[in-house]
Formats: sequence, structure tokens, C-alpha cells
Amino acid sequence: MEVLLFRIYERSGNKIYYFTPYVAATGFPEKERKYPETHISWKAAYESMPDGIKTLSNELIGRVEKRFVDVEHGPALTRSWYRFLVKGVKNRKKATFLVFWMTRSHLHLRIGINPKSFEDPKQITKQYKGFFWARQLNTQERGFNIDPESDLDYAIRLIGQSYERAKAT
Repeated sequence: MEVLLFRIYERSGNKIYYFTPYVAATGFPEKERKYPETHISWKAAYESMPDGIKTLSNELIGRVEKRFVDVEHGPALTRSWYRFLVKGVKNRKKATFLVFWMTRSHLHLRIGINPKSFEDPKQITKQYKGFFWARQLNTQERGFNIDPESDLDYAIRLIGQSYERAKAT
């Protein structure tokens, strides 16, 4: 036998009905996950990728780490993103200069650049409305993909422009 609580409170002619919902009396059903683990965890996403994408990811991390020595980097806490920040900049949003995530065929990179000085002769970047660098003065968000066949030196050159913007703040 179950007991459901039901009370009526009245004040100034207004009635408030208080009752124990059936779900509360029987327990809540387990909440269904909105996203798969590979969407919310870098580790799960990394482990599910083909070897070529893992290798590309490792190479990109190594090259950025080597070229820009005063950086900190690692997976974002709540997503399957990997990000790089300039050390010593208090505002983490301003300090961020590269965010990337993996797909089964490529890495998708986002950089925050100064639109007045940004150069992309090969025109491989695309302008985005802004998620990682939304509402930051003199900062535009650009994105591009790299795959195992891409020119990593050119990607590092583009990332360098984002690094310089972050370091100048």
C-alpha cells in the first residue's frame, strides 16, 4: 500500500494544492542521457577514433606544445574538446588560442584571431559567429579542418596568429 500526501492551503481566498507526485512516491526513472559519452569526454572520444586521427591529434598537440612554450593545454572539462591557453593571462577565455575536436575523418580547429592583421593566403579558414570567443573585442572566430594529408606547417602558422592575439591581451 502506498500513501500519497495531499494538502490544501488557503490564504486570502487563494487555494494552494500540495501533493506528493506519483513519480516521487515511486522513485524517479533514470534520466536518459542526451549525448553519448564520446561527445562529453575527451578520453572516450579519443579512444573511439581511428588510429590515423589519434596520430594526427598527438602530432598537432606535440607541435603546438613545442612551438609555443608558455602554454597550458588539455581536455576541456565538460566536452570532447582539447584546448590551448597562454599561461599568465588571468581571463581564460582571452588566454585560449586554439580549441579542437576530432571526427572520424579529420580534426576541426577553431582559433580566435585579430581580423585586422589575420592572413590566410590559402583561404582555408571559415568565419564563425563565435562560440569560444563570443563578444570579445577585436577577436574573430575562424575554423578549419585538418586531416592526415593536411599541411601541418600551414596550420601551425594560422594557430600562431591566434597565439599572438591571446598573448597580447
